Amino acid sequence: MRKWVVVAAAVSLVTAAPWAVRAATGPAWPRATGTGGSHMNCQEFAWRNSSVSTSSTSFTTIAGLEVDVESVFGMTAPVSLVLSGAPVQVRVTDTSVGGTVNMQPGTANFDPTTGATSGFSFTFVDEGTAAPHLHTIEVQWKVLNSGTTATLRRGDASLLYEAGDAGCPFV
Repeated sequence: MRKWVVVAAAVSLVTAAPWAVRAATGPAWPRATGTGGSHMNCQEFAWRNSSVSTSSTSFTTIAGLEVDVESVFGMTAPVSLVLSGAPVQVRVTDTSVGGTVNMQPGTANFDPTTGATSGFSFTFVDEGTAAPHLHTIEVQWKVLNSGTTATLRRGDASLLYEAGDAGCPFV
């Protein structure tokens, strides 16, 4: 009998130790790496095929490339842009009840300065939360150098997510 108690205690200790360390240290944010997942069952997308330009060195939202969803857990946002002009930095923000955060990996640099219009595509991700929340997802951009101008010829953004309590709006 004593042997079984010792074995059970050892198994419990080995199983509980990683969880105890995680609880004691807590999540490091922002983390250098991360993983996540979701039972994605919805897609929202937005696009524009009329040109817009910026010379701002501060992030501004690209009009027409934003979506509003109720989501739970992780989200994935592929963004495709056709640009010309100056190099730009692009990010996707997620605004919800918890505030505004940049979707991972943060920012992406696009450099169309080869003299021609260039297409770029990048995927951003967000861990989300275990409770459904309303989210506003926005594609934002800025030029890297003051006194320069970049032009978006056309672009699209798609958001893959797991629906919250309201379900997918188009099903």
